[in-house]
Amino acid sequence: MTTELYPPVINNAAASLKSLNIALLPPGSTTIDTMIIVTVSASDANGYFDITSVACSVISPGGELVETAQLFDDGISPDSAAKDSKYTGAVAIQIPKDVIGTYQIQLQTVDKSGYASTLVSLPLKIFNTVNDNPAVSNLTAPDTIFVPSAGVTELVKVSAAVNDANGMSDIMSVTLTIFRPIEGTVASIWQMYDDGGTVAVEPFKISSGDLVANDGIYTFTIPVPSDTRKDIERDFIITAVDQSDSSSAPVSKRVYFR
Repeated sequence: MTTELYPPVINNAAASLKSLNIALLPPGSTTIDTMIIVTVSASDANGYFDITSVACSVISPGGELVETAQLFDDGISPDSAAKDSKYTGAVAIQIPKDVIGTYQIQLQTVDKSGYASTLVSLPLKIFNTVNDNPAVSNLTAPDTIFVPSAGVTELVKVSAAVNDANGMSDIMSVTLTIFRPIEGTVASIWQMYDDGGTVAVEPFKISSGDLVANDGIYTFTIPVPSDTRKDIERDFIITAVDQSDSSSAPVSKRVYFR
């Protein structure tokens, strides 16, 4: 008879640190040095001893691997009791003070057959309550967009300059909201890019239209097909949000479709 194999399961996970306000750190410090205790409750249908490892990885807001650690169920500190199916470990991390955002503490267990559990991720939010909001300026868009003739699609570029006194790495998102002023409703919301035009923007599969990457100019290109309504007004509103969830003052321009 063949023994049926099952992957291990993480039933519960917790970390000693869920968020950190860097405004509380001593002035002049450039990095955050901290020790995080991580505990995982894991099980395996093939038995306790089928679990061979429980691993922890810390991932930065930009997706880079920051640190790794192994968790143990051996009763040696920081683990509280051996063989109780609760695996514990300490992971020491050093976070640059200017990197605001959400880190991910990723956890996974593996058994003797190489089967891995579903990846579990715990958020670690780094924020700053003493924060300068981002600023948007120089919104560039046509005053009037002329709807093209049948079978033609016009590409309209919209751009704006974005600045943040905390550094451009503090910018989390820049969005273009197209608003119907008469109806008082939102027509659409689009992500803007400072990527040098390398991203094929969904759902249009065209370049963002940005010219130079990482220069603080965010751009979005709007396809205007021939069946677009004419003789309407739309407000183009651009807003930037930083890693502390603080928003810029919106900058807007009314555009006419003819």
